[in-house]
Amino acid sequence: MQMRSDRTQRIESELQDARVGLMEATSAAAEAESTVTSLRSVIEELRRDNESLHVQIDEFRNAISKDRAKQNEILTLAEKEAQKWRLKCEESEEENRKLKMDKATAEKQVDQLKGRISNLERRINDTNKQGHLKSVAKMTATSTSEKNAVVTPKNASDLGVINAFGSKETFSSGAGTEEGNKRK
Repeated sequence: MQMRSDRTQRIESELQDARVGLMEATSAAAEAESTVTSLRSVIEELRRDNESLHVQIDEFRNAISKDRAKQNEILTLAEKEAQKWRLKCEESEEENRKLKMDKATAEKQVDQLKGRISNLERRINDTNKQGHLKSVAKMTATSTSEKNAVVTPKNASDLGVINAFGSKETFSSGAGTEEGNKRK
């Protein structure tokens, strides 16, 4: 009987251990169930956040692509405008070069004309000096011959009139008038 009671005690002890194990397992299962529920809610929240982030990323990409398209358009317009200004600058530079060349040409022409005027003035002065010397020589010769000779007119028509150009016109012939016209 002792064996029987030992065996009964062993069985009761095993039963007690099984009950404790079952309770522990039940509590672990309940805890696992609550953990699974909590994990499911966390997973659902993360999934919603993930979807929200994907939507924001798509919106951001769309905004960036639109902004990039605008920037490309603005860049294209700016490049066209810059090209126009470069062409205008080149045209202005070309016009400036032409004006400088025209100015240089005009200055050369002015210098040439000044040189010609200077030469003409010198020639006129030389001619006037020579003419003045000749007229002084004539006047000297004339005054000497006038001192020596007295001229008397033969008739009234030989008395000539000196015209505005210093030539002598006579009333009797047109020769004096022609001589005055030649000097004009």
